[in-house]
Formats: sequence, C-alpha cells, structure tokens
Amino acid sequence: RQASEPTIYDGALDRAAKPADIPVSPRIPRKPISCSQLECLAACPFSYFLKYILRLELPQDLLYDPSGWLDPLQRGILLHSVFCDFMRQLASSRERVDEKRHQDLIYQIALQLVDQYKEKVPIPSDLIFQSETNEILESCDFFLAIESRRKSTPLYFEVPFGLGKEEVKKAGCGLAEPVRLDLGKGHILSICGRIDRIDQISENCFSVWDYKTGKGKAYGDEKFYDKGRQIQHAIYAIAAEEILKVLHVSPQVVSSGYIFPSKKGEGRQVTRQVSDRESLVSLLNTM
Repeated sequence: RQASEPTIYDGALDRAAKPADIPVSPRIPRKPISCSQLECLAACPFSYFLKYILRLELPQDLLYDPSGWLDPLQRGILLHSVFCDFMRQLASSRERVDEKRHQDLIYQIALQLVDQYKEKVPIPSDLIFQSETNEILESCDFFLAIESRRKSTPLYFEVPFGLGKEEVKKAGCGLAEPVRLDLGKGHILSICGRIDRIDQISENCFSVWDYKTGKGKAYGDEKFYDKGRQIQHAIYAIAAEEILKVLHVSPQVVSSGYIFPSKKGEGRQVTRQVSDRESLVSLLNTM
C-alpha cells in the first residue's frame, strides 16, 4: 500500500495472471484447507479474506513482556509436545496412565521442554518463570487425572493427513495426501491437518481427541457445530477413518472430542458422538 501505483492489495488485479493465480471462492479452494481455516471462515469471513486470500500477516516481532514468559501459542505447543511424548512412552511399554505412578515421568518430560524453551525465549524474572513452570506442571496433573479414568487405549499420536510423506514417516502413520470430502455438484473439498490422538475403544471402534489448552466454556453440549465455528471434531473423525482403513479392518470412529487439561479449561472433556456426514456437508455448503 506504500507504492505509488495501485497493487492487488488495492484491488488492482494483474490482467495477465493465470486463473490459478487468482484466489477463488473459499468454498472451493484450489489447495488443501485446514479446519482452523474453515472455522475462521465461519467466525469471520472478512478475517478469512484478509488472512488466507490476501495473505496479510501481523508483524512477528519478538516483544519482551516483563509480566509474562510464554504466550498462549508457545505454551500450547509446549504442552502438546509434553502430552504426545508422555503418551507415546506409555504406549510403547503398554502401560495405562496411573495418576500417582506416572507423575514423575510427565514432570520430567515437561521440565526438559521448559529448559529448551528457556534457551529460546528470555525469561522476565525467576519469579515469573517459576510461576509459569508451576502452571505447566499443574496442567500435567489435570492431564493425568483425566487420562487415569479413561477406558479406551491411546494408539496413534500426532497423526498427519495432507502434509506429505515426511510427516507421515515421522508419525509412523497417517496419509500423505489430503482427505477429500464430496460436497456434491462436482465440488470436492481437500482438507489437511494433524490429529492429536486416536484411541481404540474395541476391535473396530475408535475415538479421536484434540488437546485444547485454553478455556472450554465455548464448547458446550448445545454447540455441536456452533454454526461452523466448531467443526474440527467432525472433520477429524472422517479423516481418522480414512487413516485407519490402512491399518485396521472396517474401522469406525464413533466419537470425537476435546480435552482441556488446564486450570482455565477446568480439566473438562467434551465428547461429540459422530453424526451423519450429510449434516456436515450441508453446513459446509452454506459457508
């Protein structure tokens, strides 16, 4: 916008541009789309337009905050890594989560990652660092309490789809290609993402879980799709079934949900029974 001549950000499109270079309707994207992008479109179409069509980005300057250490995104990534590493270790040894017996193990994993983040992100003070470290360990306690009551068996972790062969190789399973959802009338929606966890309930029945480190109040039972703002559970259930078809005979994902292992999330767990695919397709066609 600082240029003397109008640019595409002022609405001046290059007449010589090929059709593939011009952003099309978000309903029929040419590239795979993620659940977070779809939920952004449902929540605020203009925000979607700015972020994913015009590709405008906020400045990524690393600002020093004297009142805090990790921002919500950094803390969320750290905790996801803790939970994934912890569950993988238990799965490899065929152990079930025990709230007391495994506290030392999850604390050890968490503190190792905290030390790594400390090297990358400057701490404002020892007091704030210790306070936030205690909050991270508190989230680990919430996680242990939730998982010690679980009857299903955690089986697959950080499972990618549509992110390429290398990501599948790292995870040990997944789909290199995007999951394709038929919207009817010749429209195909290609979706990519990463499933936090797939549990086995019985021989052919599975459940899908996603970790949320923020507040869980927005995920009430009455908000199954929340007008498109909460569709991750439904799309991940479809993706998980496609992934599991490679590994199991006639797999069925019967539930998909969210885990809130933090004080903000009140240790909640929100379970969504997998509904018919037609209702999801109908919703996506209105977006």
